[in-house]
Amino acid sequence: MQVLIQRSLKGVTNLNQVQKNLLYVLSLFKNGQPRTHIGYISGIINSDGPDNIRTNLKILRKHTLKIRTFSQFPVFSPTDVFPPHIYLKLDEVKNLDVSRREQKFNFFWERVLESELITHIFMTPRWELSKGARNEHQVASKLGLEIQYTEQFIR
Repeated sequence: MQVLIQRSLKGVTNLNQVQKNLLYVLSLFKNGQPRTHIGYISGIINSDGPDNIRTNLKILRKHTLKIRTFSQFPVFSPTDVFPPHIYLKLDEVKNLDVSRREQKFNFFWERVLESELITHIFMTPRWELSKGARNEHQVASKLGLEIQYTEQFIR
């Protein structure tokens, strides 16, 4: 899934294009089958402050790889959708203050979760410390997505 997502993002220049292409790839996995499961992996990225973003992304990548080893269906995380070379193209968010950037990304992920393409959300350790992950958890709860807490799987 990661490779298909990243291939689909070549040439994107804004969040709307990223979202459209991501949803297209997810729909390919669904292939019209409502029972097909797709998981989203949520975790802390920037809520520890700007000095910890790189470390948190590295940890989220590690958690994503670990979850893929036990998941019986495709999963993805923000690190698959926003690798540095994609994020750096998005002038609309990279130059915003932290609060506005969080709003943009919260809206982005809310739309993805509301797409009816995601069936599961995996909450990685320390997710409660992240404003974005707490928002994703709330949206997932409201939508009735299956929520899995991964502390017992990730060490």
